[in-house]
Amino acid sequence: LQENAVKKYQIYYNDPEFQLSGKIFDTIEFRKEVAVHNRKQGKEFIHIGTLWKKLEKEYINKEERRFYHFIMESGLGEKNSMGFGFLNPIQ
Repeated sequence: LQENAVKKYQIYYNDPEFQLSGKIFDTIEFRKEVAVHNRKQGKEFIHIGTLWKKLEKEYINKEERRFYHFIMESGLGEKNSMGFGFLNPIQ
């Protein structure tokens, strides 16, 4: 998840040197795995995904603030254009 998010950020902002100073989240709490059925051009596809109850980051330094704003807007993981990766911020 972290590698994918950093790669997307680096490409979007043309900043190949950007790296996170630590882990993307301090706390991650898994909720469940889901199967999502989609149709495209008459064919059915099943995408396996996960739902998470809690993704927490206690402190975000000034240099990484733009990165966290980016992932809140663009989503995490794969298949963001299909609605996967959506985040609901609490604070």
